[in-house]
Amino acid sequence: MISRIFLILVFLSSLSAFGTTKIAVINDLNGEAGSLTYGWKVASAVGQIIAARPDLVILPGDLVAGESSALTQAHLQAMWDSFDKTVLSQFQKMNIPLAPAPGNHDAGLIRDRVEYKRFWIKNEGIPQVDLVDATHFPFYYSYIVKNIFFIAMDDVTVGRVLPHPHSLGSAAASLKLKADLEAMSNPQIQILPESKDLEQKLWIKTQLASPEAKSADARIVYGHVPLYSVLDPARYQKPQGGGKFHEVLSREQMLKNTAGTLEEILIDGNVSLTIFAHSHAFYPATIKHQDRPEKNPLHVLFTPCIGAANRHLPGATERSPNGYVIISVEDTHLSYQLYNAQGELISKETLPATLPLKDNVTLIRD
Repeated sequence: MISRIFLILVFLSSLSAFGTTKIAVINDLNGEAGSLTYGWKVASAVGQIIAARPDLVILPGDLVAGESSALTQAHLQAMWDSFDKTVLSQFQKMNIPLAPAPGNHDAGLIRDRVEYKRFWIKNEGIPQVDLVDATHFPFYYSYIVKNIFFIAMDDVTVGRVLPHPHSLGSAAASLKLKADLEAMSNPQIQILPESKDLEQKLWIKTQLASPEAKSADARIVYGHVPLYSVLDPARYQKPQGGGKFHEVLSREQMLKNTAGTLEEILIDGNVSLTIFAHSHAFYPATIKHQDRPEKNPLHVLFTPCIGAANRHLPGATERSPNGYVIISVEDTHLSYQLYNAQGELISKETLPATLPLKDNVTLIRD
């Protein structure tokens, strides 16, 4: 009788596990500009994630240490080769799909964007998932995993969703881009630097209105540069303006007298969770607009870095830990856990209950 009860419990446990989708999030792996190696924390996190056997690993940017005009094309390729050896190949050996989104260190400069696309096309990097629209892969695209609808965004430039061609370099850089493109024999490598942020936002809106998105159990959107800052302004805001505190999509918040912003598109599209990197600090939040009570709240996950330069939340005496996040989706319910580089679970209760921002906006800890 006892053995029969044990078998029943094991069977029920396996059913529960089967019904849960596990998603790992790891980002901001890079060290100093041009670095060809990764710290022990990256390798440790990769090993822990593999042991957890997630259904998917998403990479919201800054996978290499680019964004420096001093780096040669050969050096850029060497950085991506190092990423391949340390990260990508490790997951591929275990048949765990990876789905990237570009960061500013991966694709913030025109030459970096060329190498970013070259790498993912060369490595047959289109994720082994059910693709919905991969026309613009690896910059932005949509796909499905176990009836969860995903959108990877291309938001690598502070102030707007897509990088504007004039913000990506000088005329000389544009000529270098043309030479790079002409030197490439594979026509699939061609990128479209003339793309505008409006095009991507309309694409996101269309994707969220698709039958695939509407019938999904959950909708998850992820990108690099965030909508809001969760950093301590006392440390990361310069007296004359600027600083890491201000590195957000500064024209994409759903504030008074605005329409068609990214935030509004995500809310109207019934997005279950939006994930942002770049801030190097962990904070799971609901965005509350006191002056827009008619709008549904947007759930946002600000992820930690696993590489260098973890940062402080407002008022914190210690930096947010280096780490990665595991998201669990069961039916329509999402939960997430932060693990540090040693694999220790970090309690969300150690985080501030709220982060008041300007313009009647408050981030409430989920």
